[in-house]
Amino acid sequence: MSKFSRKRGLAAVAILSVFATACGSSKATAPKSTTTQGATDGKNTASATGVTADTIRIGFSYPDLGPLKSFLHLDNGPYDKMIQAIVDGVNQGGGINGRKLEVTIAGFNPVNAPEGLAACTKFTEDKTVFAVLGGFKDNVHNLCVVQKHKTILISGYGSDYNATILKQAQAPWATWSSSDERSLKATVKALDAVNKLKGHKIAVEGQTPESQPLVEMMNQTLKDAGHSVTDSTVNDVLATDIPAFNKQDKIISQRFKDQGADVLFVVGGTVRPGNYDAVGWHPSVFVTQTSLVTAGVATDSVSQFPFVGAVGNSRDPDAGFNSDAMKQCRAAYKKASGIEILDAVGDHGVDPATGNVGMTQVCSALMIFVEAAKKAGANLTPATWKKGLESIGSIALPIAPTSSFGPGKYDAADTFQLEQHDKRWTLTGTIPEFVPVGAEFKL
Repeated sequence: MSKFSRKRGLAAVAILSVFATACGSSKATAPKSTTTQGATDGKNTASATGVTADTIRIGFSYPDLGPLKSFLHLDNGPYDKMIQAIVDGVNQGGGINGRKLEVTIAGFNPVNAPEGLAACTKFTEDKTVFAVLGGFKDNVHNLCVVQKHKTILISGYGSDYNATILKQAQAPWATWSSSDERSLKATVKALDAVNKLKGHKIAVEGQTPESQPLVEMMNQTLKDAGHSVTDSTVNDVLATDIPAFNKQDKIISQRFKDQGADVLFVVGGTVRPGNYDAVGWHPSVFVTQTSLVTAGVATDSVSQFPFVGAVGNSRDPDAGFNSDAMKQCRAAYKKASGIEILDAVGDHGVDPATGNVGMTQVCSALMIFVEAAKKAGANLTPATWKKGLESIGSIALPIAPTSSFGPGKYDAADTFQLEQHDKRWTLTGTIPEFVPVGAEFKL
């Protein structure tokens, strides 16, 4: 959840029109079946689970970072208040094709698995929502939504969005980020462009028991680009068991060190500088998203590591902040709370944060949902929502510079930028966390 990988977009979309009026004025395991398929005369009906002629029930999840502050001092803002404000903004602006949104909001501790399951159950069984926005850090809970309960999902807080996992989905599943396939290709392409891989010994580590497919994907991507992998493995200890995970991570690090690896790719997790340093190993370390760097470097020094980085989505840290959609979301929140959300650098320097990071994420999720739902029309069902999503084309998401959706393409971000963690960065300072390296490119 990087504070400095800001994103921009190409064009304003329908969420702007539904915000305009508001900002201008001061126990089933699957959804209940529906026999009503929607009106054919353009009038709204109760066309699907969670949808009536007048309302659409949605769930909105967010990572609750409060319990982690004792060891991870990240502040993305008051997610729950921001979510409520922007949903209210849509409703005050007329809703979606005449329907108002009814939102249920639930936070989850990113390292406490039962909380994610409780949120999924609350959304899909207790409230029987039409869609869940935000998603969860891991796919166990994402699949609870989109597989077990066959409910629409828009995710982005974690990684592992790829063809393998999507085969298990039983409902439309979109992300404001990019797929693992494109992220891995972009990472290798970006590193090759600045000659960070040729002549080096490469190791690949998967950081979750289920990350073996990602490791294989990374190995194949490197092979296709002309690189060989010295060694690869998976840490099969759950990260929630911190002592056991770190012990295994150090064993893996020693193994890679003994084989002379000087480049490490981490998939399915974040960088762990303290574990590498503990065995005297200091490779260049790369992950596939800038959001997966911050947590790892927040408490451990990386001064001895040549390069720690990932691909982001823009050279301009303020692009997403200045997008039309983000302006509308910020205005809705200011109207509700009186709080002005600062830009990325300004927000990093205040305590508590005004909410730049969190708003960028939740505004993007709501934007995707609103645009697809508007295009679906009066007969709003998972099938028509999916068709609406596929018809979006280019979209100006606050979180990604150049994004698009289309048939078979449900991951938004289309541009990539290699970014290096700035060793001078601190959680309480004003120096941006990442420095762009090389050129921004589209993939």
